[in-house]
Amino acid sequence: MDFKFYDNIFLDIVSETYFTGNVFFCTEKTWRPIEAMTPFVSFGPQYFLKNLRQLGFETFSNWWSEDYDKYSYYAKLPEILKIIDDVGSWSINECNQVY
Repeated sequence: MDFKFYDNIFLDIVSETYFTGNVFFCTEKTWRPIEAMTPFVSFGPQYFLKNLRQLGFETFSNWWSEDYDKYSYYAKLPEILKIIDDVGSWSINECNQVY
């Protein structure tokens, strides 16, 4: 997989194929930032991140609220936008500290 674009981004906004319903189907959209070791926010179904953690993956609750994971489709998007706005205001040094 070609990760050259990941050298120029800090946060990947992942929109999973399935983002509603009681499903956990993790696609390449999520595996790509995991493999590239890039922070991401996931627009997936309710409890998507919880399921990732149950598989043994660490997510990013140390740096921003992942409460959005408990919301369904319509309520999730405004919460994700808050994270994007917050992270977008970080300095390069703050981003490097997260890495």
